[in-house]
Amino acid sequence: MLDLQSDIAPAQRIAGKAQEPCLAVREIEFLRAGPAVAEFAVVFANLGDCASEPTVAQVGAAPFGAFAVWRPVLRLAVPSIPAAASRRVPFCIRRASLAAPGATPSGPLRGGDIVRGLVGFHLLLASITSQLAADARAVRSRLFENALPPDLFERRAAPARTYWAGNLNIFVSGQAVERHLARALRACPGHVNLAMFVVGDGQPDIYRFALDAPQGWQGTVMDGVKPVADEGIAATSCVLTLVLAIPADAQKGRAIVRVRRRSTGESAAVEFDLSPTAAGPGCYRV
Repeated sequence: MLDLQSDIAPAQRIAGKAQEPCLAVREIEFLRAGPAVAEFAVVFANLGDCASEPTVAQVGAAPFGAFAVWRPVLRLAVPSIPAAASRRVPFCIRRASLAAPGATPSGPLRGGDIVRGLVGFHLLLASITSQLAADARAVRSRLFENALPPDLFERRAAPARTYWAGNLNIFVSGQAVERHLARALRACPGHVNLAMFVVGDGQPDIYRFALDAPQGWQGTVMDGVKPVADEGIAATSCVLTLVLAIPADAQKGRAIVRVRRRSTGESAAVEFDLSPTAAGPGCYRV
């Protein structure tokens, strides 16, 4: 179903090009996920002064994180949109699985202290990193063509797979709009929470990190069991961990990891929306 909206303010419209439509992406929404597919919707807006022609948008996906390798997953038909209006176009994408043969879902981490807990978590990271490398080989062999990349939080939602965390990119009219989707992660107040994200596209580079979190939350980015130093890390591609100690009285909050790539000076923000009552999979906790 297509939802037509006509609420684009005049100030948002393109001035000086009265006869030219101009398509833009206003919003990318995660709707729901199941074992085989995940459902999304994108809101396209026509900022011009005349109706747009039907066109095709390219949808790309990447593992949750920053500067990860993109793969094309879908060509999305965009209908004609009247001037100063928008349309919401739903779509679904097949899912690839992170669970390799013989892998078992991981339960809550248990440890007498943060160090022991992180060591156990590091073993899980090693397994997931290995599976991501296998997935990259599968992508090159076209096994997972037109499928979403594996979700780093998948084992927390097994076997229902009712969640997907990753990056989506919508390319239309010569512009790309990227959205990092890791919403409704269940956090555990009064505990140390751990969440994973990918950095790097396979090319050698140096990455630096800065964390924005609500007041009273204590956090850091870890590489294995070691905090990432201020000067950053040299990597081709890696799985890192956001470690957050959340106060016992916290209700909800958003943590943002800002990643800067030295070779280009580009920055990317990896967002985590955290809530103790979220229906999605929980963070790993110690």
